[in-house]
Amino acid sequence: MIITNPAVRKWIYGIATAALAVLGVYGIVTGEQITAWSGLAMAVTGLAAVNTPASEKQEG
Repeated sequence: MIITNPAVRKWIYGIATAALAVLGVYGIVTGEQITAWSGLAMAVTGLAAVNTPASEKQEG
C-alpha cells in the first residue's frame, strides 16, 4: 500500500517520532537506535515533515 497523501505521511512520521521518544524515555531503545529508526521513518514517509506545506487558514 502506497500512501500518496502528504498530510497522512506527515501524521505517520509524527506518530513514529513520538513513539520513539517515549521508548527512549523508558530506556527501551538507545539514542543510536532512535536515530536509526527515525531515519527509517523519514525514508518510508518520504520526508513528509519537511516537504508538506503548513495548512493555510481559510477565510470565511
